[in-house]
Amino acid sequence: MQFKSTEIPIGGFQTDYDDAKYVVFGVEYDRTASYREGCGMAPDIIRETANNFETVDMFTSNDIGLMDIHDMGNLQFTTRENLFQSIREVLTKIRNDSKIPLILGGEHTITAATAHNFKNSLYVMLDAHSDLRESYNGDRWSHACAARRLLDIVDSKQLVQFGIRALSMEENEFAESNNIIRFFSHNHSHEETKKIVETVNQLGEFYDGVYLTLDMDGFDPAFVPGVGNPEPLGLTTREVFSIISQIKNIVGMDITELNPKYDDSGSSQVVAARLAMHLLSR
Repeated sequence: MQFKSTEIPIGGFQTDYDDAKYVVFGVEYDRTASYREGCGMAPDIIRETANNFETVDMFTSNDIGLMDIHDMGNLQFTTRENLFQSIREVLTKIRNDSKIPLILGGEHTITAATAHNFKNSLYVMLDAHSDLRESYNGDRWSHACAARRLLDIVDSKQLVQFGIRALSMEENEFAESNNIIRFFSHNHSHEETKKIVETVNQLGEFYDGVYLTLDMDGFDPAFVPGVGNPEPLGLTTREVFSIISQIKNIVGMDITELNPKYDDSGSSQVVAARLAMHLLSR
């Protein structure tokens, strides 16, 4: 496995690997876009944007500049198979060294590569889409199949989805028959926020921790228009941050599907970067 170093580590901070609590690496994978390609640009743009923030997190009151974070750069790859193998190898090292990874995507497809390393964890997934298709456009490894490929390895009871508002009949039938816990965003309320947090934290006690996978299209496009497959009726930034700030025992994380090409204002990358900084301040 090889990494391409980045000019700016996330937040502008870099701790030696041996001393780090969190380890960040980027995956510029962008090969199955079904609508708007461009998410492969996201890892470095998230880093650059995060470098322009104040450093104290409003939810934790921790100073990100005092956290122990090591940024490995962007993972290099040739084929999808080569990438998945490399992700597994990197995560094996990170987990064996008792550190917490944050992967910056890239397509949501990359989450499926984490399953072998977190097969005893509860997966909590923010997404507008269920990503439960068996295949899409003839490709079983499409970004539209990310959760389905994850469930090839982990049990369906280990998946909680929130922000859902776009799915096919195939996906709906699969989710119902496999008792996947889903929270839909079209009728989200304050009580729903509390229910999501309570459900995740209660279930998380039965596993070795929570793996948090955040597809940026889970946000409403009024807040995050820069994604590959935007859907209305999504969650607000306040709602998402309120939920994830209360989730306990996070042992792995990824942020995927930011597409900076489709947001000239830069607001989408600001949300993604602040999300990353919050996760690294816990």
